[in-house]
Order: sequence, then structure tokens, then C-alpha cells
Amino acid sequence: MKRILLSCFLVIFANLCMSQKMTSFLNTQLTSDILINQDEVWICSTSGIKRTDLKGNLLNQFEDFNYQVNCLKKDKKGKIWIGTNDGVLTYFKGKWDNIKELKGKFISTIAIGNKGEVWFGTNSNGVFKSKRGEIENFNTKNSKLKSNSISCLFMDSSNLLWCGQMLVGLLTFDGKIWKEIEQIDKSSVWVTSIVEGQNKEIWIGTLINGIYQYKDDNWQNFSNIPDGFSAYMVSDIIVDSQNTTWVATSSGLFCFDGLNWKKYNTSNSSLKTNHIKKLAFDGKNLWVGGASGFYLFENNHFKLLNLPSKNEVNISRIVNATFDNAGNIWAVNQGMKLIQYNGNSFEYSAVDTTKEIECVKCPFVIDSLGNKWIGSQNTGLYKFENGIWKNYNTKNSGIIGDIIFGLDFDKSGALWVSTGYGESRFDGRNWINYTNTNSGLCTNFVNTVKFEENGKQWFATAKGISSYFNNTWTKYDISNAIIPDDSFRDMLIDRNGDKWFCSGKGVSKFDNVSWIKYDLTNSTIGKHEVTCMAIDKNGIKWFGTYNDGLFRFDGLEWKHFTTKDSRIASDDIRKILVDKNNVKWLFCGVGITKLEE
Repeated sequence: MKRILLSCFLVIFANLCMSQKMTSFLNTQLTSDILINQDEVWICSTSGIKRTDLKGNLLNQFEDFNYQVNCLKKDKKGKIWIGTNDGVLTYFKGKWDNIKELKGKFISTIAIGNKGEVWFGTNSNGVFKSKRGEIENFNTKNSKLKSNSISCLFMDSSNLLWCGQMLVGLLTFDGKIWKEIEQIDKSSVWVTSIVEGQNKEIWIGTLINGIYQYKDDNWQNFSNIPDGFSAYMVSDIIVDSQNTTWVATSSGLFCFDGLNWKKYNTSNSSLKTNHIKKLAFDGKNLWVGGASGFYLFENNHFKLLNLPSKNEVNISRIVNATFDNAGNIWAVNQGMKLIQYNGNSFEYSAVDTTKEIECVKCPFVIDSLGNKWIGSQNTGLYKFENGIWKNYNTKNSGIIGDIIFGLDFDKSGALWVSTGYGESRFDGRNWINYTNTNSGLCTNFVNTVKFEENGKQWFATAKGISSYFNNTWTKYDISNAIIPDDSFRDMLIDRNGDKWFCSGKGVSKFDNVSWIKYDLTNSTIGKHEVTCMAIDKNGIKWFGTYNDGLFRFDGLEWKHFTTKDSRIASDDIRKILVDKNNVKWLFCGVGITKLEE
């Protein structure tokens, strides 16, 4: 196996009465934003900031931050505003400063106003406006925001603020009135990027709904262009000096000249990855940040730049992990490359397993024969057997949908595939599909399925919970169950048979008779967006969240861990595993944390 060079740090700390040891493995190559600052290029990542000249030569790097750097913007005076997982830093005329009022806030996006104001979007606190030292907050309680989780902010040339919210649509704000954009599918859209063209057209990139263009009061959606980005993650959009629109996606780089689309990927260019994260234009050349590298695009060629870090970790963001039959840990990254833990460090698989298929969630399981199964969010199901990938999609198999959110095996060894179009069962030969028209599923958007010992099946969906037993379907939603909301991300069944469900607004437990909802009245997990959970050997429940860290619940007391008070790699936790020694493994947005109690 080809071993990855990993740098880890070990910290032992005490938290109340619980002694813990945490070891973190971090990825320093993932580009989170790019800023052109006169004759310099600032590249920020999870490990800090690098600076290069316009030819890509490394000048110096600010890597000694105790922050995860998320975004960069420069105002008209030349001050650089830096959004981190712990507030806002500024850099002006060689001096660093911070915004004390925003300390502790996870800053996900920044927009610079045309009248001296700076806007900050956060992961859980809404929008903040800073002007002349005064801070104003807009949230779901005092504005028309539908969510306090902000994915994107953009200020257009008319000083109209565009505000993308996570999974609940798009708003504009003219300084007085918030207006909801009805033309955007607010039930499922996740706005990732917004930019203005030279003719004042607005381009809007989304997670799975393609691209929208707003021009002269007309809306157009680009989601089904030939070989395009239908259901692919759009992560960034820019418009260059020729008014060419460039689109960064999980399947490559696209450009649009107003008439035709062109695609660059690993098969037709010198790109080494199809997963493009961030873009910038310096007035002459295009700068491209990939999932595991940085490029300068000049003379129609992508030049991979050598920008070494103090940590030479060259590993793309891990999105899921599981155990094989021997208890070994396997992980998968956003390029669908398999990674194994050998007991001391993480290694790439000996066989080249890279598929370069976008996996936002990337469900991952290993069957009894050791075959790896991975679900993508665009091209169906993949099986890795004897060094060969096999793809099952709606065109070549009976699977019900190509957007996959969950995988699990039943007692017979059949694979259940949870998709955005229903549930599929595959026994190795035949497919059986379940939808809300031929079964008791609450909706066709299914996130996961779990099985009780007696064979009872539970389906966590985007509009409630469905169970099936003895030929009877039962549905649970906010009308007949005590739950925080109807959209469930994950579920587990503990050793007492109690069912635990996590959603974007907290956690619920069902003991087959009654429900308990854990909210701000009885827990610290409150309305946090819970993404995953696990139960350890002592019956303790662990909950990972989107950018709010880790929660531990022993049945009586809740404890909360973040990057501010512990050494977890990131507050964005995608997966939790508990191994045979009761060690917890946290797979985060920027790396992995090993937690031993």
C-alpha cells in the first residue's frame, strides 16, 4: 500500500469528570476560498492561508492559526476580511485584528456592501451586518429568514443582498425588506454560490438543482445540459473579463460563453481531479482550487502548483467510513477513493480505487465477502470487487434512483438502497422498488433504513418515519409523534430496542410506546442540525452535527465538545464509528479524530 504522510497531534485533557485522549489527522490540501489581492493570490484552506504571486510562486503562508479558514473578501479600502470557525479576522496594512462581537461564530460566507458595510453569514446564527463598528443581527426571529444556517451571501451592483439558506431557498434584502425568491425550489435547494455578470445577470449555483440565471426579470435553469451538472454539486461560480461564466462542480469545470457550454475534466485536460471547489480570476488567468490541489489555468492548460504545507497531508475530505468483517476501518473520500487504517496510520488502498464521482454524503458499506458498496449523489451505486468497479444505475439496472443517501444490509444479506426516488432492495440478482405509491413510505426521499432483530423495518425519510412489520405499514410525523421536525437524516436502534432519530432540528427517541423529544428544555443538543450518531459499548449515545461539534449523552447528562474546548479535527462531523475497543472515530469535514475514554 502507498502510505499517506500524516501529521497528527495528541492532546490529553480533562473535561469535568471524564478523561479523554484525542488524536486528530488533518487534511491541509482542501481549498475553501481564493482571493486576488493586487499582485498576490491568497489561498485559504482548513490549515490556514498561503500567498503566491500571480505566477503561482509561493510567497509565505499563515498556517499557525487556531482556526479553520472558510472564506476571504477584500473591501474597497483594501482590508481583508477572513471568516473562520471561531469568528472574523481582519488584515490591513500588515496588521491583524478580530471582530470581538463575532467571536465564537462559525462564519460560512462574507459579502462586501457598496456603502461600507460588511455582511457575514453563519452556520447557525443567521446574518450579521457590520458598519462603522456597529453589529446588527438578522435571524429567523426578527426577519423573514427561514433558517439561521446561511450558505451564501452576495452583494450585487445595486446594493441588493442575496442570501442563500441551507435547504430552504433564497432571499434578497434591499436594506429594509426581505423578499423570498419564489422561482427557486425552496423545499430542497441549497444555494452554494452567487455572482453577477457584466450585463447585470445573476448566476446562482446550487447543490443538486444545477444553476439558475436571473436576467431582465426572467429566470432560466441550467440543470440538464449535455454531459452537464444535473444533480452535481456546484461549489462556485465566477464571471471573467470576457463575461464567460465558469462553474466549479464535483464532476469538473464548466464554462459558458453565452451560447455554448464546455467541460474540463481529468479525461480531456491536465486536471488531476474532477472535484473543483473554488475559482478566482486575476484579470488574465483563472485560478482553480481542487479537492486535493491548486491550479493556474493559462494558455488553455492547467498547471498544478507545488504549494507544500507544514503538514504534507494529501487526502481529500472523508465523507463516510465503516468496518469490514475483521473490524478494520475503511473510509471513502469525495473522489470515491478508498482509504484503510492499518492500526497506526491511514493508507490508500493498494489497488487504485479512485472513481472521481461526487459523494456529498457517500453511503458506504462492506458486505460479508469484503466487497465495498458506495452510493453516489449523481450516478447511482458502485460495487468494488476484486479490484474492479461495477456501476448500477437507472439505465443499466432496476435501481429506482441514481441519487443515493443510505445503504444497509438485512439479515438475508440483501442490500437496501435509500434514494431520493424511493427504496430499492437488491439480492444480487433482482431489484424490488418501494415508493410512496406502492408502499407506506412517507415520501420517496429516503435517507436510511434500519432493521430490528424481529425483522421490523424502519425508514427515515425527509417527511417522517415509516415502519413495516407483518405486512403492515405505520407512519410517524409531527401530527402523531413528538419529534422536532419531519426530516430525518439518520437513525439507530439501541440494545433496549429503543429507536433514536436525528434531524436538522435535534433528536427524538421512541420506545415503541411513547416518544421523547430532546430540545432546549431538556438537553443541550437543542435545535442543532444533527448529521450522524453512534452507540458505544457502554450504551452511551454520540451525536455529530453540522458545524456544531460532538454531543455525548449517557441517559442523564449531555456533554458538548467543539474545536474551541477540545481537539476534535472539526465541528463538522459526518460519521461516527465505535470500534471493538470502544474507541470512537469521528470523521469530520477536514480530517479524522480518534477519541479514547
